[in-house]
Amino acid sequence: MKSSFADESWSGNLWFRHMVLAHIFSNQDLDWFNQLLFCKSKKGLGSIEFKAHEAIKLLAEVDISIKNKIWQSLQDVIIIIIDPRYYLKMFGIEVFPNSVFKLKNEGNEISINRSNQSYSLLVELLQKYISEIILLDSPLSDIKFSIDEISSVFDVFPNTSFFSPENIMSLVQKNDYKKGILGAIELSLRFYSAFFELIDQGTKKSVGEELFQYGNDFLWIEPRYHLEILYKSISSNRFFDEGYTKSISIIKRCCENIKTGFKHPIFEYEFILPQVRIAELDSKENIRIQAADLAAGIARNIYENKGINILKEKFNYIVLNGEKI
Repeated sequence: MKSSFADESWSGNLWFRHMVLAHIFSNQDLDWFNQLLFCKSKKGLGSIEFKAHEAIKLLAEVDISIKNKIWQSLQDVIIIIIDPRYYLKMFGIEVFPNSVFKLKNEGNEISINRSNQSYSLLVELLQKYISEIILLDSPLSDIKFSIDEISSVFDVFPNTSFFSPENIMSLVQKNDYKKGILGAIELSLRFYSAFFELIDQGTKKSVGEELFQYGNDFLWIEPRYHLEILYKSISSNRFFDEGYTKSISIIKRCCENIKTGFKHPIFEYEFILPQVRIAELDSKENIRIQAADLAAGIARNIYENKGINILKEKFNYIVLNGEKI
């Protein structure tokens, strides 16, 4: 059975910090990881768990031929980024050191710092609304859209209100807006990994091409297409690094809600639901979680220091705030 492994990387505790996730499949080439391990052992750095900061340093120091060889397979790791600062810009807001906000409105610029009496209210409103936008941009919306399309022909799914951002936020954090947005960011990143096929154009294209081979009734094909995509998204094992156990229970609940449709009697002999695992693993005991940790750290370092355009030159598959770039 197909499996995926993911880990996140971030820095600092600001609520608008960006987070980067690396997504690796069970059959993916890890030659880049083995090359870095070899470089580490040559330097006599020991057998302690390999961390991203070590990999970044090694990658900067190795001979150009080795570096090129590492990037030949490292470039195929899938990178997902959520950066709240992009959403702040949508509201005409820029963030400066010491969390000073500058608002631009009709040519005027207003600075709001912590001493301003409106600061706390502004921050809470931003945290609340951006949390919901982040969830709307995640595969959560793809799940609901697919279920709605399927329901136009097959009345097999219950109410889709479970997949609303408001409901998911109530499961993440009810009262603390800062913890809420940080939880929404990390959970949304994990949604991309847990339901990867829903956003992957390659998967969508292959499913669409296969369906069109057997008929040309678009009204029939469209709901079938969404059935197939949704089924594929819940048919793989999904593993994550330890640290956010609540996300696992939420992802499992999402999967169970999706599975209710496929358990309907009309699909009894068509969709056999595999017994998949959704779990956190100790990175010290799983090489692919370790590899995801390194890849996420390397990608975050490039993103922070050189920007998204350079990151695009390094990795083949990047999703930033819900958009493949």
